[in-house]
Amino acid sequence: MTFLDETWLGNTIGAWLIALAIAAAAYVALQFVRRTFARRFEAVAEHTRNTVDDLFADLLSETKFFTVAGLSIYLGSNALALPDRVGAWLSTLAMIVSLIQVAIWGDTLIRFGLLRYQKRQGVEQDGENLMTIRAISFIVRLVLFTIVLLLALIFLALNLIVDLLYAVLDPRIRNA
Repeated sequence: MTFLDETWLGNTIGAWLIALAIAAAAYVALQFVRRTFARRFEAVAEHTRNTVDDLFADLLSETKFFTVAGLSIYLGSNALALPDRVGAWLSTLAMIVSLIQVAIWGDTLIRFGLLRYQKRQGVEQDGENLMTIRAISFIVRLVLFTIVLLLALIFLALNLIVDLLYAVLDPRIRNA
């Protein structure tokens, strides 16, 4: 029996190393794709008057480390033989990380749209209109983050309810 055949948390060390390699490869690939597309959109944005490429460059630059790392770890964990509930919790955590990233992208989109509106309307110097735009921005962001928080809480609550029902209905867990 070699070192790679030793079992740790229900998986061999070899399986853990494969999962780690998958997670590392996924991280490198996702970062490469993010950086490549961000650079290309930034290069196109310099030569066009279109603001869509500026928006995509901003969105890609706002893709956070924890999102790429969290999704990479989730992809790597799929190579392991984990208990169903652990897999469900990892799936829920990946969903929450994705929701947080969507909220960050939404915030970037709101900021981008309002700045574009300010420039088109020429309200950078007009105090009343500027305060109105900032108030609207605050309210829209508050709604966005409230929706994301509620979705995250719903995912967590559903997972908790399923775990509790599973413990009540499954006699193997109830008798353990």
